[in-house]
Amino acid sequence: MTRKVSPLPLYRWMLSVLALALALCTAPQMLRAQEAGPDTEAAKSFISELADRTINVLSANTSESERQTQFSTLLEEGVNTDYVSRFVLGRNWNTATPEQRDEFRSLFKEFLLASLTERLSGEYNNQSFKVKNAVPAGSKDVLVRSEIQRTSGPPLQVEWRVRQFDGNWQIIDIAAEGLSLAITQREEYGSVVQRKGMDGLISALSEQVASIKAGNTEAPLPGAESSGS
Repeated sequence: MTRKVSPLPLYRWMLSVLALALALCTAPQMLRAQEAGPDTEAAKSFISELADRTINVLSANTSESERQTQFSTLLEEGVNTDYVSRFVLGRNWNTATPEQRDEFRSLFKEFLLASLTERLSGEYNNQSFKVKNAVPAGSKDVLVRSEIQRTSGPPLQVEWRVRQFDGNWQIIDIAAEGLSLAITQREEYGSVVQRKGMDGLISALSEQVASIKAGNTEAPLPGAESSGS
């Protein structure tokens, strides 16, 4: 099954892949009861159908505010942001105060939503997306392997890590050419916490969100090693 997605340089492109994934998840599928691990075929079908829903979202004739409202709902349904926000903080989650955790979790969702809204406002570019196969990843997760056909260069290999939460599939990570988005963000956030503390990360993430909302989809995280500061 072949569908369409958009190309970008690797790390920033991965954020766009996540943006597309969120837009797709209007109706998470139920897993069939399994005794011997997660249902790889159901996971594969889930990701395949995401590509179809992406095209529908992108072609819908809606206002910017309506689209943002829709994306917010899709974010809640399609990605387990609570799980991902804890993962990307790593050990810093354990030392953060309850107030810091709540503020970070809220900002992280806002970051995903802002990236989703801005990137889907002009990056869809009729490239092909093909789901190849799916394999178990431990007792809970499934890695769904897919391929992006780019206008130049070899195809881009992308893996989607999905897990069952309360009977529904949800995305918890994306890896492009072996590079995990969640792990990359955890390293980036960790470098800021090391330099500026948890409050410094919250401030930096708030600034990044504001920049993305202003139209700078490539806005770096202030204070992170990768931002050059």
